[in-house]
Amino acid sequence: SEQSARTLKQLSYQLKTLSARINQQASPNDVNPQQIASAVSKMKTQLQQGGVNGKLRSIDPAAQSVTRELTNKVDLLSPKALDEQVSIVMGRSGKAVSFSLPAYADKSANLETLQQAFSSQEIAVTVSARDTLLFTASKDASSALKEPWMMMGKGVRIAAGNPVSISLSEEPHALDALQQSAQSNNTASDV
Repeated sequence: SEQSARTLKQLSYQLKTLSARINQQASPNDVNPQQIASAVSKMKTQLQQGGVNGKLRSIDPAAQSVTRELTNKVDLLSPKALDEQVSIVMGRSGKAVSFSLPAYADKSANLETLQQAFSSQEIAVTVSARDTLLFTASKDASSALKEPWMMMGKGVRIAAGNPVSISLSEEPHALDALQQSAQSNNTASDV
């Protein structure tokens, strides 16, 4: 934890230095977005090497868990007008869950249904700040989160009952927004 604290202190210093460098530029056009993106990329690498995860928390190898995010293109929370039956096969792990989403059930009721269904596979389900589903499992039970899932069932979420392949992605890093902002500014200045 001491190493993580030192790493976070270094990150804080580097972010302050980067902010001062950006603020010293005469105009926004003088800021080099590629340098900012490169600096952020180096910071992310230093964090990982320093035992700090993408949420800027210390990595405890003994209690390490794996969290993956479901794309917001797959909406399992919003109310729908019909009862639905959904089954998900989780990659080659052999794990599967089935659940029913009642018509007009609100987001919290649907989240509770998902939490109950996935708890049997030792997977916790939460909602991120960006309103996407997060699936968390211990390192031992994480194989189900690392491979594409096959979703099938009856209802409007699964068109014509055809199986749909869905992939989970890693949670965005805390510094991704800064890096994306620098890259989008670079694209805008090239136009």
